Amino acid sequence: MVKFNLYNSKEMGKIILRRISNCIVVSLWIILYAQPLWAEKPKIHIVYPQENQVVHARDSTFIYGFVTSGSNLSINDYPVDVYVNGAFLAYLPILPGEFVFHCFSVLGGDTTMVERKVQIPYPLRPFPDDSLGFDTSYVYPRVSSILKPGDLFEVSVKGTPGCQAFFDIEGLAWSIPMTEQLSSYTVNVEDLIFSTLTVNATQMSGVYTGVYQIQLWDVVQEAQVRFHLVDHHADTVSIEAEGKLTVDHSPVPTIAVLTEETTVARPGPEQAYTWFLPEGVQVWITGKKGDWWRIHLGEGQEAWIPDGSFRLLPRGTPVPEAVVSVIRTRQLEDRVRIIIPLDVRVPFHIQQRIEPSSLVITLYGVWSDTDWIPQDISNPLIRDIRWTQMSNRVYTVEMTFNEAQQWGYDARYNGNTLEIDIKRKPDIAGWPGSPFKDIVICLDPGHRPDLGAVGPTGLAERDVNMGVALHLQEMLESKGAIVVMTREGSQGIDLRARSKLADVVNADILVSIHFNSVPDGTNPWKNNGSSTYYYHPMSRQLATLIHEEVLRELKLPDMGVYYADLALCRTTQMVAVLTEEAFMIIPQQEMLLVQPDYQKRCAKAILKGLENFLKENR
Repeated sequence: MVKFNLYNSKEMGKIILRRISNCIVVSLWIILYAQPLWAEKPKIHIVYPQENQVVHARDSTFIYGFVTSGSNLSINDYPVDVYVNGAFLAYLPILPGEFVFHCFSVLGGDTTMVERKVQIPYPLRPFPDDSLGFDTSYVYPRVSSILKPGDLFEVSVKGTPGCQAFFDIEGLAWSIPMTEQLSSYTVNVEDLIFSTLTVNATQMSGVYTGVYQIQLWDVVQEAQVRFHLVDHHADTVSIEAEGKLTVDHSPVPTIAVLTEETTVARPGPEQAYTWFLPEGVQVWITGKKGDWWRIHLGEGQEAWIPDGSFRLLPRGTPVPEAVVSVIRTRQLEDRVRIIIPLDVRVPFHIQQRIEPSSLVITLYGVWSDTDWIPQDISNPLIRDIRWTQMSNRVYTVEMTFNEAQQWGYDARYNGNTLEIDIKRKPDIAGWPGSPFKDIVICLDPGHRPDLGAVGPTGLAERDVNMGVALHLQEMLESKGAIVVMTREGSQGIDLRARSKLADVVNADILVSIHFNSVPDGTNPWKNNGSSTYYYHPMSRQLATLIHEEVLRELKLPDMGVYYADLALCRTTQMVAVLTEEAFMIIPQQEMLLVQPDYQKRCAKAILKGLENFLKENR
């Protein structure tokens, strides 16, 4: 037993102080010297753009990813905000050519540097006026053409400004004059769609254009096109185009039959989707540019179809023409069928109108002998059916409806008979019942197997889409709706199959769920928010009502409601819309989208928009 006295207590105090001092010294040593032994250097992970990616931007573009939380970040000497989860997004100046983003992250006393190399295409620029020559990247045509007498053969080239320009068609015509266009415009169409800013055009000289109309007596096969520039010193320089010209003088029409399930015909090569032609339709081929073939529709009307979408029929096959003698209707359980017997499968186009509510069917290669159209007065859907011979070989049928809201149509050939099924309004329960009861709604969680848009921390759009869709499915089913999903879990099917699935289950409404990004070069800080898309007029009301609820619920910037040529929106058999409620690449929005509660709010907004639509169309 130790006796306690004043002396012992003083000694004990000294011992305790010495031990505390030793602990402080050891702790300071650990802080000052030992920490680097286990502390990690700050990490930098660039999600976008990828290494050596070609970035189509003019003077600025965005870069995003994540760093170690708490780090300071600069890119090309510009300070960049880092969010609590380490995410960053920067919109920075760039230069054409090989461009490098130099990224520096600092945490404590440590620095990490990462470089991301990208390729920025050079913009279209005037050719230097101090030397005589051509810009070899701007010589058209680049692809060969097959044309007929009366067609226009258009050419263009860029070279030294202020010269005289001519072009020759080998074996056909020489010294055809060209005109210098003093201004040309290089505008990224996506900038016009997504940007709220005015896109400045690039003024440019030195672009020369020319045109030659094929004459009846012109005969050439794979003719070379050569350009000539002559300056004020009478010096001359020449260049040949890659594309060649053939003039088709065959007196026998070239007829083909479409072999794809659906062939998309366009007003020009690689232009907008316009005609959706089923397998077995016969077409009259009249020309070619590159991999695109021109087909004759009617007087002054033509379309273009891609190579590989058809099979040539034997020479001497007659031009596809038909006569419409009668149009009949047949009432089915949930739709009305329009029946137009024809002699051959001809191209057609269907246009939907809202005011008045109608469908206009245009048939090409068709003549009218329509003296009788039975009008079924017991039919509650169709008010009237009328025909018009718009021009030679162009025949239209217009059906007007008693209801303002249309619910879809399906056009197909049965043999050589064109059948158009027009859906009736589904039975929408009145108050106090749920308007969703027995309504079939197809939900499409966009993407899979592809990731879709990816956020700064790597959050994949496809996963957010699925999260929102599952919440929405639960909400809809609780209100009595029949819900069909286009994908589940890790499985995914292509866009055409998704549209087909919605048709097979006879969906009343199709909603494709997505979250957005912006094109290269667009400022994401100024161009983000909520947007909704539709294609057919019958879907605009639903798109608008959903959009209003999304804005009310999420309170993000309003990017608007768009007509958009999107695959699922083009589905004709039902009302179809696509939502883009928020932006994956905005760090603040990505942090919300990863949260189940926020995904539920996104689903709730779509649900409310659907409910408003059904109530308004009871």
